[in-house]
Amino acid sequence: MRLYLSGKMNGDTDFKDKFECAERQCIMMDNWSEIINPAKLVRLPTWKESLKRDLKILNYCNAIFMIKGWKDSKGATLEHWYAKRRGLLIIYEK
Repeated sequence: MRLYLSGKMNGDTDFKDKFECAERQCIMMDNWSEIINPAKLVRLPTWKESLKRDLKILNYCNAIFMIKGWKDSKGATLEHWYAKRRGLLIIYEK
């Protein structure tokens, strides 16, 4: 089972720490064969290109983990909508 992490990146100077913390939380769940942390991926030249790539990756996942503050992110909101549309398991950070 693959899990994709989603949250606010642009405009958040601490986003890498938040994504790493979320990744550690998900590792503790021990349900996932793979956790995809987009904060570790190379940023593409434009936001649109990065989002397109990330949605393709999300296509191969079984679940998405929404990091606190995700509603303040246009990209994370789109990822949430896409995951919901595909019927993925959606987990919200507490």
